[in-house]
Amino acid sequence: MRSNHWILRRGGIPLAACILLLLGGCTGCASKEASIDGRPDARVRARPQVRVAGPTHVFKGPVPVYGQGAADFVLVNEADEVLELRLLRKTCPCLDVTLPEAPVLLAPRSETTIAMSMMAPPLDVLYQHMALFWAGRPGSEPDFDDASEDGHLIELGLSMRPQLDFFIRPSAIDEVTGGAGTSFSRRVRIRRFEGGAVHVRSITMQNLPIEPRFTVEEDADGAAWVQVESRYPADPGMYQGVMDVLIRGTAQGDDRDVTVHVPISLRVRPRGHAIPAGVVFRSDATESAPTPGRVARVTIHDPAGAVPLRAGFTGRESGLTAEVTPSPGAPGRWDIEIRLDPAVLEHPKGASRLEVRDADGNVVADVPVVWYL
Repeated sequence: MRSNHWILRRGGIPLAACILLLLGGCTGCASKEASIDGRPDARVRARPQVRVAGPTHVFKGPVPVYGQGAADFVLVNEADEVLELRLLRKTCPCLDVTLPEAPVLLAPRSETTIAMSMMAPPLDVLYQHMALFWAGRPGSEPDFDDASEDGHLIELGLSMRPQLDFFIRPSAIDEVTGGAGTSFSRRVRIRRFEGGAVHVRSITMQNLPIEPRFTVEEDADGAAWVQVESRYPADPGMYQGVMDVLIRGTAQGDDRDVTVHVPISLRVRPRGHAIPAGVVFRSDATESAPTPGRVARVTIHDPAGAVPLRAGFTGRESGLTAEVTPSPGAPGRWDIEIRLDPAVLEHPKGASRLEVRDADGNVVADVPVVWYL
């Protein structure tokens, strides 16, 4: 019978080697994943890391309504290579993120500051929003599972609680729509959260081309009703401003006056309308039967009644004339004769606008005029 010792020796596997194999070791061999000292092998590219030096979410505490809550976040590139930082998305457009000029390249072993801010709304809630970034090798694609070897996701958040000393309803006077020069009236109610009377010292309007009249009344609960009456601006468009209400300090010894802000936006359209809404001059003339001019008629309907109107052209007006006459027996209706003289036009086709205003300069109608000759 052959001995086991002979089988091992004659099979080409030394006995000592078999023992090492059974024990899981091998002299003179290095693992594919790690070197002898345990450090990663040079052939394996490490995942780059960008660290946030400090908290990733900042709570600003109480912030006055319409005040700014802001925080700076410092990012540290811990890699020995240049990395790119990209803003992927925000939970709200109201969150302002200030980055260095794009593209944001993070130098090796360097720091970069990101500024974030948002305005405190007039809401008695915990107000919080976040921004998601990607830090990785330039040209790499963001991995929303955060499992890429070329980079990783960074989430930064900002939160605060608006400090509501006053309860304002409505909190803003939004998109009040009306005709140019017509009147409007709106009011808001202001009361203290902790109770007590609201005494208004003064009211001013900021960034609106109107001349408002303010009245203030107090109700049985001590709240103040602020009413604003004015006329819409003379020109159509969208206008935004703020009504600042200065309130006297509380009766509990707080002598500091406080200003509350009420945003106001006005949407202004022409006061009346025209029929037809636009005019097109098209030439059907031939060389044998030339037509020296064209005439079109438009009727203006003005709810203001018998207010005198005047018409003029904005833009190209060479060769265009307009004459305004009141419609007989129809208050608030005006007839406009628009005449185009091709003989004096600089170009065979073009466009202009007929702007109809009242004696105070308010836009009543805006009529586009186009010609193809």
